[in-house]
Amino acid sequence: MNRSPSNLELENDALSDYIRTIFFEHKGRYGARRIQVTLKRKYRFSISRKRIGCLLRKQGLYTKGIRRKYRKQPTIRDA
Repeated sequence: MNRSPSNLELENDALSDYIRTIFFEHKGRYGARRIQVTLKRKYRFSISRKRIGCLLRKQGLYTKGIRRKYRKQPTIRDA
């Protein structure tokens, strides 16, 4: 069955290009929330955060997490 892609699929393909460019512009540090703000400010798109998150996952794009150094907590000694 050969059907043409739906309007939503076409829209998602176009959005994926915008999302990918924003993601790589910021070196993989922007997640769904910051991408949503950037899309709204720069391109005037109003898209839900969950939809952006789904499109990121479909493309296999994951943000670089913040790696914090482990600091050993001092023990409290009885006086």
